[in-house]
Amino acid sequence: MNISNNNYSNIFDLPNELLFIIIKKLNIGDVIYSLVDVNERFVHLLFDPFYIQNLNITLMTMKSFCHRTFSIHEQVLSNICENILPNIHDQVKQLAIEQHSIERILTYNYSQLYSLSLVNFKEEILFQYLTDYSVLRDLLSQQITHLNIDIETDEIPKLLSKISLDIFTMILSLCQRLIKLNFCQTKLPQLKYFSLASFDMIQNFDDYIIPLLRRMINLEESRLFLAVVRVDSTVIDGTEVYDQVLVHMSHLSKFVFSINNGVFFENNEIDVPSNEDIQNSFIGREYGPVGSYVKTF
Repeated sequence: MNISNNNYSNIFDLPNELLFIIIKKLNIGDVIYSLVDVNERFVHLLFDPFYIQNLNITLMTMKSFCHRTFSIHEQVLSNICENILPNIHDQVKQLAIEQHSIERILTYNYSQLYSLSLVNFKEEILFQYLTDYSVLRDLLSQQITHLNIDIETDEIPKLLSKISLDIFTMILSLCQRLIKLNFCQTKLPQLKYFSLASFDMIQNFDDYIIPLLRRMINLEESRLFLAVVRVDSTVIDGTEVYDQVLVHMSHLSKFVFSINNGVFFENNEIDVPSNEDIQNSFIGREYGPVGSYVKTF
């Protein structure tokens, strides 16, 4: 029985808007490799700036949380590195790469890159790259504001190893522009001393700084020198510092801090605490001498 071709749906008959939705759901490495040479229409879709600005060149096979393998096919990787990246590297803003492909992919200048994910790296190899690989070090120190680190492991991590702690320390020292850090998502029970200073205004104190501090459950000494900006929110006071941070640090014996908190009130109904209110919030919470100054405009 013959059936007319008109009765079949063909991918070429789909509108660009629908094709774009479909390819956004797929692994970009596979999509680029499979479709880039199909026809000129697909080339224009694949090289749309809104699509290629987030480039994930990893491929994960997951049997369980602890048994994950990352490996993009060598032929696919070669095609991306040789034929694709030379045309799009200056448009990529977010990049995810695996251990075995880092040097080939970072060959190019990613002038707009701000987010980097290093996926499934062995601790020793990542430490070596952070120490000796100048291309990665320059990216981290000069451009990267969002960094994700995924350490290869065969079991659910309970403690960070010494080398992972060294990596964590090196990242904090190296990344001058860092805003967001996702580092293995484990607690840091071996960390005893921590100091953080930022002269730039921090807008994500509640989302990033507080969760980071809460992971340091055995911290003994800490120094924080921060400038925090908020909109339509409470002023950081002794109650918040204690309830959100210090209550999670039962071993903390020394805490030195200077928090310059600027709050922009777009809602006039929010009450602005007085200097006396701020001072009183530190009373009875095991703080030493604390000074505060409140000024409204």
